Amino acid sequence: MGAVSAIGFDHAGRPGRSAALRASGIGAACMGGDPRWVFEHSVAIEIDMAPWLFSVVPVEAGRVLRATASVTVLAYRDRADSILEFAGPALMVATASRRPFRLGVETMLVGPGVPPETTFADDGAAVLNRELAVVDAELADNPHYRGVAVHHWAAWRDLRP
Repeated sequence: MGAVSAIGFDHAGRPGRSAALRASGIGAACMGGDPRWVFEHSVAIEIDMAPWLFSVVPVEAGRVLRATASVTVLAYRDRADSILEFAGPALMVATASRRPFRLGVETMLVGPGVPPETTFADDGAAVLNRELAVVDAELADNPHYRGVAVHHWAAWRDLRP
């Protein structure tokens, strides 16, 4: 079974969806193709989710998470304690639901009006490595933790030491 990134969740529950998603009333749009292919071929759905969803719409966010094979929680912060605090409600749901999860961090420069503490772009690779080592240590005993997903590869590669 392969994995496909899915975006554009709605509550349409259109025909031809997988049983788990259909039971949850969730539909998906697949980047780069016909979304029906995902459901007709029993493909594992792995999604990225903003952690604030678990505070603002916890029932719906939990339903989406439980309908997937795994999740990356986009905990875009630049300090371990902030990453873990921001992602906390999502990690609790993922763990209780026995869903594998990753934490997403940002390395690109952010735009105007976006707080600089959402990215490691201004901190450099040493800070990124130090903070992610703390995150790894904090989550080492969680059997569902699968590590960190770094956005964006080219920005990560070009971080100053």
